[in-house]
This record gives sequence, C-alpha cells and structure tokens, in this order.
Amino acid sequence: MRLTGLADCNSFYASCEKVFRPDLKGKPVVVLSNNDGCIVALSSEAKALGIKRGAPYFKARALLEKTGTAVFSSNYVLYQDMSDRVTEILAECVPEVENYSIDESFFTIEAARWEDAEKAAEAVAKRLWQCTGLPVSVGIARTATLAKIANHYAKKHRMFHALRTADEKRMLSETPVGEVWGIGRRSTAKLNDAGIRTALDFALAPPGWVLKVFTADGAATQRELLGEPAVAINTEALRSFTSGISFSSAKTLKDELLTALACHVNSVSEKLEKHSVLAGAVGVQLMTSRFKEGFYAPTLFARLSSPTRYAPTLLSAASELLDCVYVSGKKYTTARVTAAELIQDSFYQAELSFDGEREAEAEVKRRALSSCVAEINKEYGRGTLTTGTSGFLLKGDLTSRAFLSPHYTTDWDSLPFAK
Repeated sequence: MRLTGLADCNSFYASCEKVFRPDLKGKPVVVLSNNDGCIVALSSEAKALGIKRGAPYFKARALLEKTGTAVFSSNYVLYQDMSDRVTEILAECVPEVENYSIDESFFTIEAARWEDAEKAAEAVAKRLWQCTGLPVSVGIARTATLAKIANHYAKKHRMFHALRTADEKRMLSETPVGEVWGIGRRSTAKLNDAGIRTALDFALAPPGWVLKVFTADGAATQRELLGEPAVAINTEALRSFTSGISFSSAKTLKDELLTALACHVNSVSEKLEKHSVLAGAVGVQLMTSRFKEGFYAPTLFARLSSPTRYAPTLLSAASELLDCVYVSGKKYTTARVTAAELIQDSFYQAELSFDGEREAEAEVKRRALSSCVAEINKEYGRGTLTTGTSGFLLKGDLTSRAFLSPHYTTDWDSLPFAK
C-alpha cells in the first residue's frame, strides 16, 4: 500500500538553537522576530511557563528574565541550513520527498503491512534525530490530511506514529475539527454552529452540504479524512516572492533605501533561482511608522520586458520604482521587494522576432550567470557575490539583532571549539 508521511521539526527555531547549546537542554528558549520586536518561536518549556507567541519582547522581558529563559534573535541562515539538512537526510530514507515549509516535509512510502509502516516512521524519526540533533515527529497515514493528524499524535507521544485504517475513526473522533489541516477559524465557527465539533463529524457530514458551504477545498478535505487522497501538496505553484524587513533605525535618504532594496533583490533572486522560476513583474513598497502621524505606505509594480531572475535587471526595475514612490523628508521604517507573475523556466517563450530571439539568447546567459552566483554563494557563504549597490550588506545587516547566535553550520569562523 502507498502511504503518505509527514516529518515535522518540533519547535524548529528554538530546537536549532538548542542543538549547539547542550547547556540549554530542558530549559525554556524563545526566538525573537526581526529587530527583536516580538516572540515568534518558543520551546515547549517556554510554552509551559505561559509565554505566548506574538508577545512583544519589551512586555515579556521581565517574565523571561525571571524564569531564566534563553533569548535569541532570528538566525534564518542557520535555520534554513538545518532545514536543508533534514530534507537531504529524509530523501535518503524514503523515495519521494516534498517540502511543505521550512520545518515540514511530506513524503511517500510503500508498505506491505501497517507494522512495516510503523517501523518506517520510527526509523525516519530516529535517523533524523541522530544526524541533526533535532526532535522530529513523523506521522504516516493513508492521506496527507490524516498524516497531519498522525503527526500531531506522534508529537505528543513517542515521536512517530502510523495511523492504521482501523484506528482512523477513533482518532478523528478525538480530534477537534479546528485542528484539521485546511480548516481555519471562520470555517471552524461555521462548523460548530452546525453542530460539527470533531473531525469525524466533518468526515460524516453530507458531501453535498460540505461542497456547497465550503467549496471544492472543503470537499477535498472531507475525502482525505475518509482515506481518499484528494489534496495535492504542490509547493511549486508559487505566485510571488517577497523580501522585506523593518530597519533597526528609520531611513530618510534615497540611497539608503536603494541599498536596502538591493539586499532584498539579492534575496528574491536567490529564491527564484532555488525554485527555477522567473519573475515577470517587480514591486516595491516603502512604509513609515504606522504608529505616527502621516503614515505613508506606497506600493508600486512594474512589468518587466522579459521574465528573469537576474539580480541586476530586477534591481534596475526596483530603482525606477523607488524614484516614483520616494518622498523626501519622510522617515521610512520598512522597505520590501516583490517578484510577481512567476513562471517556470520551461514555460518561458521569447517573442517570435529577431529582437525576441536575441533577448532569449541574452536571458540564457543571464540565467547561467545567476546559477553561477548561486553556486558560489552556496559554497563560500551568502553575500560572497552580490550586486554592488547592496554594498556587500546582507538582509540581516539591516536589522538590530542583539541576541544573534553564531551561524555554526555555514561559517567556518563560527564553528565551536572543544576545550
């Protein structure tokens, strides 16, 4: 039988920090957002203390200090590298892997018996723990939605679980409908009003009513709960990429903003390269403090003459947009760049003309150069090659991160030493 599995890294950001800090084993850990503004991730020990995700750091500071909670600034370079390692190791264990998010990956396995599926889930969880030091829960079931439920059970118990067909009804009856993957708050409220409280209630609801009230997506979720694969885990259906960050201090000069946009363009270009897509349009947004009078947040998009992921071309378009939205004298706290109208490389087609043919040849060279830059940055570290306008600043350099941990896995100088 062909089954779907889900590997989910528990308390991922906090767990990444703990891997390289054995002294934090069993202790509460929180990770802060850009500019150390609010809590975005926390360990199970921190949750047990009543610390809340989304709480402003300045408000939670007294409690964090009182409880001896370790505080870290977001270290996205480290988190992404650890995520990549998990994916690589998972791919060694199972035939098909599809990333869903930075801390979750779906996979497929073939098993003759449920006992074999259980052993496979255990083997994957143990291998990931041994190779990365990250606690990863693994759930296996007949569909992706059921695998989510199995994973939730595994997270609370022994880190792995295969949800057998015979146990599905009982498990669904114990799962609140609001915890079902794909059912949000508004849908939960509608379902509760209709007397549907559990996942089993939803699975047994009249299909026609589900389709009418919750459209095709709701109907697909219902079929998944009944064991019929109906949800495609398609991470390639991308609409846009956005890179943006709040500054550590307000910017007023256009050159400062252009440097920030250049950093974001480099980040967006990397994402486009990673997913083998091209951008057909570029957008720029500036923002002043929303808490002060005269809030200003213009957004402007421009379609490119030809889809690309070549950073200099993207930056040129962003620079022209900056000229249009920038107003002298304002104090800008945020700048963003968006790559939109994405298409896969294979779908790109130049115009049927001499100019179109020449542009196609030029784009092939730009793609080759972008790939070369990506490989060098992967080998020698992000920012080794970049656009000159960024001044060799990285996205993280634009923020204040007072509690930033070493990169460990991506920087030789950050390697820990044993004494």
